[in-house]
Amino acid sequence: MQRVILTPIAYMPPIEFFVNLKGASAVWIEQHENYQKQTFRNRAQIYASNGVQNLIIPVQRAIHTKIKDTLIDYRTPWQRNHWRSITAAYNNSPYFLYYKDAIEPFFTEQWESLFQFNFQLLQVFLKILNIETPLYLTENYDPHPVDKVDLRENWHLNSKKDTQTTFQNTPYNQVFMDKSGFILNLSILDLICCEGPYAPHFLCEGRR
Repeated sequence: MQRVILTPIAYMPPIEFFVNLKGASAVWIEQHENYQKQTFRNRAQIYASNGVQNLIIPVQRAIHTKIKDTLIDYRTPWQRNHWRSITAAYNNSPYFLYYKDAIEPFFTEQWESLFQFNFQLLQVFLKILNIETPLYLTENYDPHPVDKVDLRENWHLNSKKDTQTTFQNTPYNQVFMDKSGFILNLSILDLICCEGPYAPHFLCEGRR
């Protein structure tokens, strides 16, 4: 059965994002919606020594701005800070050093657009995960698509639509698991660093 999904772009998306991609026949990435605050569009959640840590990409004033036109704000050294946090969280994971060279350029080079930054980083994760689902970019904004599974409102934090309240992924060994227990649905980076080439197996077992 064909399952075509429509989803927003996200920064180092949660595991559920990739479960949906892997199970789809085609994926449309929404680029004509207005930028939304407090979502995974510009933030990711990793497992730090003290638990969940939010990594937030600052953007320039983005009220009523389409996501494809939303610009990254480089007035603070967010890339350096994010990379330090990522390194501190995953340097002792089994596979961080293996994937480090593919990911680090996103924290040393600059992208003007938040959408392009996220989309290019998404391509890296899809390659690592061996996901070959066709990706397409929307050409306009359709508020009520009839031929796609609409997931555009699934990526809000601190709301009833928070994906972490409805989705459970199969537990795997996390770096600080002995200290704080298993944490669900973190950034795909957590799964990749901890499980490496075995990560696709856990996507197949993701469930609601």
